[in-house]
Amino acid sequence: SFIFPSSSAETDICLVLDTSGSMSGEPLNEVKAAATTFVNLQGQTGNRLCVVSFDSDGRLVQPLTTDTNKLQSAISGLSVGGSTALDLGLKQALMALTDEPEVDGTIADSKNKRHSNFVLIFTDGMPDDDEAAEKAAERLRQNGSILIAIHTPDAPSDFLISLTEDPKLVFTASTGNYGKAFDEAKQVIERRQ
Repeated sequence: SFIFPSSSAETDICLVLDTSGSMSGEPLNEVKAAATTFVNLQGQTGNRLCVVSFDSDGRLVQPLTTDTNKLQSAISGLSVGGSTALDLGLKQALMALTDEPEVDGTIADSKNKRHSNFVLIFTDGMPDDDEAAEKAAERLRQNGSILIAIHTPDAPSDFLISLTEDPKLVFTASTGNYGKAFDEAKQVIERRQ
């Protein structure tokens, strides 16, 4: 069997971005800028990314791709409105990341070990249904995904720590510093993939 260099390990990253009404104006512009920088930097890694947005519903706005142009246009097209259905966003992430027949045991174990999934959540508030969000996060973790959360000071950090199960995977983004939080998340992904 072939032994691949670590650079060929497959890494899939799903951005799960809050587009609820409270993100209107500057917060949305800032998260778009930070997420765009993030995907541009990932473009040099060969990692696949997808983009999910959530407000009153969850939507997969860009399925997994290495094409940074598609990712940029998905991010720039985000608009706000509605509530904070984080659970529905996480369910979309689960579907997007498990859309491949990789779990049925026909693919060698070594490949599964080389495959890492990350879910990078950005939110500015309390979810509509915290219990449903916890269940969806648990399913992602059972599926081998590592959850990372970036939140504004208004969002409940304790709740987000319960989703990631690790306070080191939760970052606060104050106005003007969203880019820094996304950069911290990027470093976590580099260390853990």
